[in-house]
Amino acid sequence: MCLFDLSPNGARIEHFLPLEDWSMCFLDLPQALGGARLQGEVVWSRVGEGNSVIQGEWPISYQSGLTFKWLTPDQRAALAAALKILDAARGPAA
Repeated sequence: MCLFDLSPNGARIEHFLPLEDWSMCFLDLPQALGGARLQGEVVWSRVGEGNSVIQGEWPISYQSGLTFKWLTPDQRAALAAALKILDAARGPAA
């Protein structure tokens, strides 16, 4: 799984197996972002963009949008810390 976007309300991920809309899933943040496990609900899912042919086969990937509705206070704190790390890595706004 690959994390494309992260916000206080949700995330956009890429993965290789389809996810059902409104299903629950877990997003494990990378250790560089604190390594927290967040529970998300799939609000949309579609075949990923940019799939290409490799040796005659289509490597299918999917992208899904998750919403964070039921995070515990500890998970919310971990998410806030991860977002702070990302903001610091971006540096000052141009």
